[in-house]
Amino acid sequence: MFNQQPNQGSAIGQNVGSLLYIGVEGCALSIEVFLHRHFGARYIGFQGLVATALIGVFIVFCGDHGHDPRPMILFLVAYLVLVACARLDAFRRTMRGDKTHSRYSGTPWLIKPNARLSEITIKKFVEPIVVLGIAALISDYNQPLAAYLIVAVSCLVGSNLRAAMWMRGRVMDMNDAVADQEQVAQQFRDMRGDHF
Repeated sequence: MFNQQPNQGSAIGQNVGSLLYIGVEGCALSIEVFLHRHFGARYIGFQGLVATALIGVFIVFCGDHGHDPRPMILFLVAYLVLVACARLDAFRRTMRGDKTHSRYSGTPWLIKPNARLSEITIKKFVEPIVVLGIAALISDYNQPLAAYLIVAVSCLVGSNLRAAMWMRGRVMDMNDAVADQEQVAQQFRDMRGDHF
């Protein structure tokens, strides 16, 4: 009998894809905590540690290339404070019975009540433009921090794209399930001879 060997290339590809996904999500989170409030209780998890490590790599990069690492260190401290505040806020809201999705990426600070722009539009377009603008403004002062913000905004765009694709897939699955149930219901009516 033929024993099928697992495809090692496929497993390696999946592991690399998973690591890339975690890195992108962590890097995106490092600026989302500055841009959003009221995160879901489980949104800031392991990727929070990944973001801390990525910021640490940029701090080392600063020192190795003669740049002042203090702005990156201040960014790291501010990030850690905001992560702690976001986690405490999520815990407090959960204890009070808040029904927000546990993996919710937070409400943008830039969203205004009765605004014409939706939350999704702000997250996909406005926030990246704002962060790129900030990176451009500080690039003369501290290139590593500006570079980090550019990398982080790229990851934010990638994270938003992945979330949109995932949601689109879920919506398509729901549509398929409704279509399947309509077909089953029609066959059931035909089987019983119901014609209405």
